[in-house]
Amino acid sequence: MRHHLWLAPLLAAAVLAGCSSGAPPGPPAGQEKAATFQADSAPASEQGEAPAAYKVYDTSAARQLAPPVRTGSVSMDLAKLNQVQAQVDQGHTPGYLSPEDVVKELGAPLGLSPAIDVIRLERLLHLGEGSGTGEAYVYVLHGGREYVVQLIQPVKTGPTGIWAVNSIRDIGQQKDNELKLAVLKQYFQALAGRDYDTAYRLMSRRFRQGLAGPETLANNSVQEVEGVERLAWASPGPDSMYVVIRLKLSTQNRSAWGDGENDRFAGFVQESGDWKLDGLATSP
Repeated sequence: MRHHLWLAPLLAAAVLAGCSSGAPPGPPAGQEKAATFQADSAPASEQGEAPAAYKVYDTSAARQLAPPVRTGSVSMDLAKLNQVQAQVDQGHTPGYLSPEDVVKELGAPLGLSPAIDVIRLERLLHLGEGSGTGEAYVYVLHGGREYVVQLIQPVKTGPTGIWAVNSIRDIGQQKDNELKLAVLKQYFQALAGRDYDTAYRLMSRRFRQGLAGPETLANNSVQEVEGVERLAWASPGPDSMYVVIRLKLSTQNRSAWGDGENDRFAGFVQESGDWKLDGLATSP
């Protein structure tokens, strides 16, 4: 039987909560976090609410204070998780029904700092292709770096199934990710504006291979860029970013792009201190 640090407080919460009175299956609106995880909550002096919005803060100072995050897969003890599910089924510790609350309350042994980290739910799948059960992706901004925590429902799926951390993935430094997204936006805006010199300059040397020069980009069919949005939950790692690009295309030229939304993995590389677009693909 394998034991992991994050499972110890989880089981303790379930056992101790059995002595308390029952609670409805799900935290009432406005209920304090401490009431959701009675046995796991830190003293009031140590508690703190994660900022509601994505924001920039002093990343250099944060990196010095932030503990290292354990990335990769997280082992689970199914016997203990079954005990937790049974406690939740009886109406105790309903916070285990919320992916965000699980990360906030149980993330510290994995190196996260829930009291000060930015934590938000990015995506929820009723049935994930990889796990065959419910999947949730929670974004965490920790010490100036961005992480995606994947959770699954190991016992049962649906609104009454508990969530457990399955893996943590590092998706890069916040400041660099913002610069990469800005480069991608500029690239497509340059194509739409027929500014092929700028678009060419934003491409990496590798990405330019096979192009005779900026004029080669004139064959593109982009007429207007309606939006470029990053989706953190599917980004495979620090050098790649999963994005949705909304375009209006010309009907005159054939294109691998579709009119409207296009999901792509955008790769980036640094050249001479600047971020360059290193490739666009439909898969990582």
